[in-house]
Amino acid sequence: MRESRDRLLHWQSFLTVCCIILIIVIDHCMISELPPTDTANISAQPPMNLFNFSKKNKSKESVSKSGTSQKEVVRLVIISDTHGYHKRLTSSLPEGDILIHLGDFCNKGSTSDALGFANWVTTIAAIPSNQQHSPQHPLYKEIIVLEGNHDRTLFSGQIKGNKEPLDLNRLFKRVASDTDGKVQLLQDQMIQSTRYPQLKLYGASWNSCAGDNFPFQFDLMGQEPPDIMLAHVNPYISPSITYPQLESERRTHAWQGSEVLSKTVLENRIPLCMFGHVHWGRGVIHVPHNNQQNDNVSSSVFINAATLKSHRDGGVVNEPVVVDYDLQQRKPIRIHCPVL
Repeated sequence: MRESRDRLLHWQSFLTVCCIILIIVIDHCMISELPPTDTANISAQPPMNLFNFSKKNKSKESVSKSGTSQKEVVRLVIISDTHGYHKRLTSSLPEGDILIHLGDFCNKGSTSDALGFANWVTTIAAIPSNQQHSPQHPLYKEIIVLEGNHDRTLFSGQIKGNKEPLDLNRLFKRVASDTDGKVQLLQDQMIQSTRYPQLKLYGASWNSCAGDNFPFQFDLMGQEPPDIMLAHVNPYISPSITYPQLESERRTHAWQGSEVLSKTVLENRIPLCMFGHVHWGRGVIHVPHNNQQNDNVSSSVFINAATLKSHRDGGVVNEPVVVDYDLQQRKPIRIHCPVL
């Protein structure tokens, strides 16, 4: 009798240990949803598990007769401030729906950097999906590019060694032609995603960023605000908001940028704003709206997606930022933004 009781206790202890181990493994592998008021731990999410959803978490997608996709969640892969080091990202680019570069693909206006980036992004546009292994199923369905302050001097030919100005518009028209329109340069434009028409994005030019003057078409033409605001310049967010979430005084200073940008995003209740420019300010900030309305947008999420850690570090690059954006709820539900 005692032997049976000991055996039972042994098995109970064994099962308890197994349950604890299972809970730890599940907790490590799961990707938590974006919390409603606190994003301090977003960047700590494990990188590899983000790209391997279980069947339960995969969003459904159907294709209409026009070729557009009806999808619940769109995966955005974001890079910025690569400064000529874009090739170092090739092997680490995760699969997604839309790839976005937020500017400064050049280093100090180098023409060779711009031409190299144009060739690189053309190659990326042709890479097939890791799952389908077919040109009909590309790694990215769309690629969006913005210009940054290091790219602006291409127009003027001010950089020593550049024999003549390089017209970025002309360059990216060629890239668009070579990629069947998959790649586009945004300069003060509001667009609908060609693949996901529910998704609207606005991309600001560097001239607008530098002048703190954003000629928003949705204001001028009576359109609805976009889902996503893209810019190269950093916004201004109060330290009382940034410091508790970033837990770094130095990184907090990197969020003291354009008040016009942050005001426009918040007043128009734009769910997501992404930018770069200040490398050491990389991170995620969640800003609740003061006035609640009958919509799903109770806050705006700001993401500094700068890729290159520092010019002085010999080209050390951060992983691409990954955002899963829910088209129905109009908000990001998962964010991966590790910081070196």
